[in-house]
Amino acid sequence: CMLDLINYCDYHDSKDGEIFGFWSNKRLFPVDLIEDWIKKMISMDYSRKLIKDMPHFGTQPSISEPDAKYYSVVDGIKYRNSAVLVPLIEGGDGVEIILTIRSNDLPSHAGQISFPGGKVEIEDKSPVDTAYREAYEEIGLSKDHIEKLGYLDLATTGTNFMILPVVAQIALNFSPQINRSEVQDIINLPLEFIENKKN
Repeated sequence: CMLDLINYCDYHDSKDGEIFGFWSNKRLFPVDLIEDWIKKMISMDYSRKLIKDMPHFGTQPSISEPDAKYYSVVDGIKYRNSAVLVPLIEGGDGVEIILTIRSNDLPSHAGQISFPGGKVEIEDKSPVDTAYREAYEEIGLSKDHIEKLGYLDLATTGTNFMILPVVAQIALNFSPQINRSEVQDIINLPLEFIENKKN
């Protein structure tokens, strides 16, 4: 994969399997999809690079109305609808992406690096609410600190999730409150590091 996060965070021992919503050492996300996301995020002209209208999950007649909120079917494959927040914040090295290291005690995706996010649940009015709710539950990021900028393309994973990435600018006065039952630590990854082709 183009991005080797181990070079940036050499203390992190990546587990075998998918890193939900971003990188995978099994490359469950196509490399060209990741590169497309990166190219859109490294440009500061967000108004031209991001999708302004929220992409909709795919539904087919085989999905009943109550289940359409939670599942999508594409080419006969059923996916669980999910959303992640792509939080951008000004840091000492310019614009940075806030990533989480998931707790080693979680039953799935333990110890992996991810965007804040998760599955669409009954209380969520939209996938944006899902991303906001999960970010608050995981790192204490409230809506008051979030300015939504737009969206990236929907993506599917080999573990049957369909993910909507919600890109947002985070207020400088945000102070993380880590939920240790879900998150081990936070990484602020400079976009400059990602843009460097040597990484």
